[in-house]
Parts: sequence; C-alpha cells; structure tokens
Amino acid sequence: MKKQPFSIRERLLELRQTTALYQEETAELLDLPYKTYQAIEGGRRTAIRLDTLEKIAEGYEIDLWQLFHPNLPKLNNSCEKRVIKLMKHRGIPRR
Repeated sequence: MKKQPFSIRERLLELRQTTALYQEETAELLDLPYKTYQAIEGGRRTAIRLDTLEKIAEGYEIDLWQLFHPNLPKLNNSCEKRVIKLMKHRGIPRR
C-alpha cells in the first residue's frame, strides 16, 4: 500500500482531537484568528506562512519539526494545563 503524503491539515486535526477542543477554542489556545485556523485545518489554506506554523508549534509547546514528523507528538503537562484552564475559563466541561 502506498503511503499518503503528509498533510498539515491532518496533523492539526489529530492534535486538536488529543485536546478535545473545538476549532474556535484551539485557535484561541494557539493565538490564531479562528478563520485562519479553520481554513488551515479544513484544507482551504495550503500555503501557510512560517510564522503561523511557529505559532502553532508554540501554542502546543512542541518543536516546529514535530508538526511534520510521522509520529504524533506528545503534548506536555504545561500544554494540558493550559487547555484545562481555557476550558474552565470558558465554562466548557471536559470532553
């Protein structure tokens, strides 16, 4: 079976699913405009600026290269705590 090419869209979806956040909450966590995040994850924006990719990596507290590695990066405790704090602040029950 031929391996599919890597997709940043798929990686963002995988990372978001590990946090159990909606797109709007994820955009807030990553300090990105919601529409920008939505377009990237939805595959409508494929030309992504380096500074946007750096913001995504910083938001998830991972190295930039980990966004492109075949294995899904493990989010550290600090990122998990930020996710929980964001959800509590917005009154969102943990999914």
